[in-house]
Amino acid sequence: MTVHPMTPDENIAHIEQQLRTFRAISEDQQRILEVQQAKLRRSRSESTELRRRIRAIKDSLTSPDATPSVAVVAERLQISERIESLRRAEEELFHTASELELRATAWRANRQSLRAVAERASSPLDAEKVTFLESVLVDQLQKYGFNSVSPDSIEIARDTYRPVHEGFDLGFDLSASDMIRVIWAYLIALLETSLRYDTSHPRLLIFDEPRQQETNRVSFAALLTRASVDGVAGAQIIFATSEEEATLVEMLRDLPHRLVSVPPHTKLIRVIE
Repeated sequence: MTVHPMTPDENIAHIEQQLRTFRAISEDQQRILEVQQAKLRRSRSESTELRRRIRAIKDSLTSPDATPSVAVVAERLQISERIESLRRAEEELFHTASELELRATAWRANRQSLRAVAERASSPLDAEKVTFLESVLVDQLQKYGFNSVSPDSIEIARDTYRPVHEGFDLGFDLSASDMIRVIWAYLIALLETSLRYDTSHPRLLIFDEPRQQETNRVSFAALLTRASVDGVAGAQIIFATSEEEATLVEMLRDLPHRLVSVPPHTKLIRVIE
C-alpha cells in the first residue's frame, strides 16, 4: 500500500475541519445541558407548586365548614400569579422582539455596505495603500523578532485586508507571542498608512497591556520606538501597562514620550464616597 502524505494546505484544511467538528460537538452538548437544566428547573417549580396545593387541600379538609376553602383561595392566588407572570413574559418577549428587529435591520444594512465595498472597483491609489500597508506590516514583524514563519511570507488579503499566510488567516502556524506581534504590527501599519495617505483613521491608538503572552522586552522596546516615531509624525499613541517603571524608563530613554506613573496598589476606579 502506498502512503501519500498530505500537503501543508491539506493538513491545514483537515485541522480546520476537525476544529469545526469539535466546536459543533461542544455546542450541541452545551445546548443539551441547557435543555436539561431548564427541565430540572421546571420540575422543581412543579414540585413546589404541587406541595403547596397539597397543603392547601389538607387545610381545607380540616377547616370549619363556615370558612372559605383554603384550596379555592390558594387556587385563585395561583391563577392570579400565573396571569401576572405571563404578562411579564409577554412584555419581555415584546421588548426582545423589538431589539432583535433593530439588530436585524442593522445587520442587513451592514451586509449591503460590505457587499457594496466588495463590488466597488479599487483605484490605483487603493492598491498603493494596501501595498504600503503590507510593506509596513512586514517591516515591523522583522524588527519585532517574529519567527513562526518568514515575515516576508505574510501578506494583506486583497478582499478582507487582513494579514494572511499562504492564503489563510493567521493562527495555526503562529506562537501566542508572535500572534501578539502581528496585532502590534497590523495596528501600527494601519496608523502609519493614515499618516501617509488620506484615510478615515483617527490617528489615535490605545494599547492596554500590550506585552501579553510574555512577549520579550526587546520586541516591546522596538514597539515603543516605532510608536514614538509615529507620535512625532502626528499620531497619538497611549500605552497602559503594568511593566516595571525602571524597565520602562530604560526602554523610553532618548525617546519623545510622557510617562505617567501610578503608585502601586492605587485604584484608578474607586467607589464614590
